[in-house]
Amino acid sequence: MDTQNLIIIWTLLLIGMLLGKLQDKYLKSANPTRATFRLISAASILFYALGVILILMYTVENHL
Repeated sequence: MDTQNLIIIWTLLLIGMLLGKLQDKYLKSANPTRATFRLISAASILFYALGVILILMYTVENHL
């Protein structure tokens, strides 16, 4: 796995983590709306999933 791929994976995972933190802070805010909360949740899951899929893809590619 080269450096560029590692940077992409870590960036996706970091964005997912930061969106998760934003989700926690937003939930504790004065007036959270359900639609915005779901949007932040979906984006967080999407970035985490993309990072994990890329890790699995590169792992399988390097072992075959």
